[in-house]
Amino acid sequence: MIECVLATRGTADVLVVSRQDVSSVTVANTSKHDLILSPHTILGHLEEIKAVYPITVESSDETVETTLETMLPIQLNEVTNNPQHNCKPPQLDPPVKLDHLSSDQEQRVRQVLREECHAFAYDDKDVGCIPTLNMHITLHDTTPVRKTYISVSETSAPRKNSIENLYQTGTRFPEFRIRWTPCMESSWFSVLDQGKAYHQGFLVPESRPLTAFITPWGLYQWNRKPFGLSSAPAEFQRSMEDCLKGLRDVTCQPYLDDNLVHSPSFDSHVDQIRPVLQQYQKHGVKLSPQKCDVFKRRVRFLGRMISEEGYTMDPAEIAPVQALKHQPPSTVGELS
Repeated sequence: MIECVLATRGTADVLVVSRQDVSSVTVANTSKHDLILSPHTILGHLEEIKAVYPITVESSDETVETTLETMLPIQLNEVTNNPQHNCKPPQLDPPVKLDHLSSDQEQRVRQVLREECHAFAYDDKDVGCIPTLNMHITLHDTTPVRKTYISVSETSAPRKNSIENLYQTGTRFPEFRIRWTPCMESSWFSVLDQGKAYHQGFLVPESRPLTAFITPWGLYQWNRKPFGLSSAPAEFQRSMEDCLKGLRDVTCQPYLDDNLVHSPSFDSHVDQIRPVLQQYQKHGVKLSPQKCDVFKRRVRFLGRMISEEGYTMDPAEIAPVQALKHQPPSTVGELS
């Protein structure tokens, strides 16, 4: 049996639902008119707590009694950074696979990666911050787009978690291409891959309202650069070329969030990968260590297999096409 007690707080009525061994739930009517709750009315849904953020409590000489009159409504859509997440060790070993190297080679590479460890993300929440990448959205028609709202269940936890993570979390550029010729004289390669690439950049304040979207949990707009904008690749490529100015087409070939570092020998590769990592740190770029493939004689890059012998198409990319020779598609679904 659930007991309901009606209390008054200013001009708003408060309904306190309580039961033995169950925490109280406070429901406030903040409107200026009466609301009638019919039997079996669903007022909300219980969900598992995903994160707890600490608060600072300042001592006071006066004792404040927590009652219904002193309780304030919770401010929604506010996220405070956890200061403990910034407590990273000054040096760490990025979890990059090096078991294919000899013990001496691995020791030398590990030392370089340890000294330049801040070019790598500490964990999945460690997103890069590129202050120079501030994107401005240019629209020819500023009329807001109106579409039928697609209902999303408020109990859809995966979608809500994605939005919570995002909350925590118009120019053209000439077509950019990779110059493969400088790679032909190399025999050691490293592929550096960024995590959450676009989200490392920002939107100028006046462009943020143009990215607003509505959810069952409130209205949101992007502060960081989102995926899906038509000019986002060009802006990001320009930023990477500025970041690696002087190194591009000499020791590395950046393409959006991927970068191929190449050298003629192991010793030169050790020396040439360091300035690339230093430039990333200088510009606030974060690499995903799990996605990086370093100090290899043969690597995958942009659908190609790169080695000292040259480059060929990646067999994994052409395998689906070759399979059509032995088993031709019989339906439209198989063709797609």
